[in-house]
Amino acid sequence: MFSSADSHIPTRSTTLVVTRPSHQAFVLDRALRAGRRDVVTSIPPATWDGRSNGWLPAAAHKELVVDGALLPVVQEHNIELLRHAEGVHVFDTEGGPTDPFAEPIAPPWAAAKRVIDIAGAAVLLLVTLPIIVAAMVAIRVSSPGPTLFRQERVGKRGRRFTLLKVRTMVPDNDDSEHERYVAALIDGTAPRCNGMYKLDNDPRVTPIGRILRRSSIDELPQLWNVLRGDMSLVGPRPPLPRETERYDATSWARLLGRPGITGLWQVSGRCERTFGEQVALDAAYWRQWSLWLDLCILARTPLAVLSARGAA
Repeated sequence: MFSSADSHIPTRSTTLVVTRPSHQAFVLDRALRAGRRDVVTSIPPATWDGRSNGWLPAAAHKELVVDGALLPVVQEHNIELLRHAEGVHVFDTEGGPTDPFAEPIAPPWAAAKRVIDIAGAAVLLLVTLPIIVAAMVAIRVSSPGPTLFRQERVGKRGRRFTLLKVRTMVPDNDDSEHERYVAALIDGTAPRCNGMYKLDNDPRVTPIGRILRRSSIDELPQLWNVLRGDMSLVGPRPPLPRETERYDATSWARLLGRPGITGLWQVSGRCERTFGEQVALDAAYWRQWSLWLDLCILARTPLAVLSARGAA
């Protein structure tokens, strides 16, 4: 049953629920149906104030379930909850609560998608290995620093993983300008640069890096992420953690399933799209998902890469 923050400090196995009292019973019922039979603890939002940051140990919960209407409260008063949860379920409550534990793809079809991911990534990795090696050699010769770039990204249900890319930037660069631009992009105030929502002539990118980016060769090491299960061949792109800290409930819907190397947004103009349009496309992908849709996106990807439309 639900308990208050002062009567129970959850263990690592708990699911922490942040919702309004009117929806607590609904979430508990859905948690039990989804097999989360561990203790479910609810923290009453009415007790929160400006001094409440740190009211719960950040590492004390495994899953976080957040009422979309209360997400801004979490972001304002205890962002550590989002940063450290192993899984985040943000559910919409407009017009009645939706099931926070519902999967966008039925289990049999999810298994089929995973089989295609493993087979496709293995074949593509073998085929493109010479290209990856050549790109790494070019980076090594032209710029000091590591040839592979590792970066923490946010995947399915808020789970974090290390994404791999061929390095295209100078090492130890200052990304403060990029961070400000992305924040403005999410807020809907970012200016277009040469027709794209992307920093123009980013000084961090090396000359070889620009070529690798426009051709998407720098993304090829992510086939290893697909084999590991962090990503899928098709799905929304995985955001940076600092980006998700600015997400609203609608934007969190992008993270219902595994992120992908290519996706509906990537074959529909990429950086020519506003952030709102990106979110809409990603949400449409999960609503309309089918193996046929995945195959269509995969078929359209080579042309999107060759045309370099929306690439920077």
